[in-house]
Amino acid sequence: MTTGYCVKCRAKREMQGAKPSVVGNGRPAVRGTCGTCGTRMFRMGRG
Repeated sequence: MTTGYCVKCRAKREMQGAKPSVVGNGRPAVRGTCGTCGTRMFRMGRG
């Protein structure tokens, strides 16, 4: 599982449904949702 910072919970949480993506400048990133509250999460770098 990938962890990321949830701005709603204000804590590091496990990402549910984490999927790799690429931002506009070509760098890798990971997108998913918070396992606790369901808020969308984003993390730069590979997961």
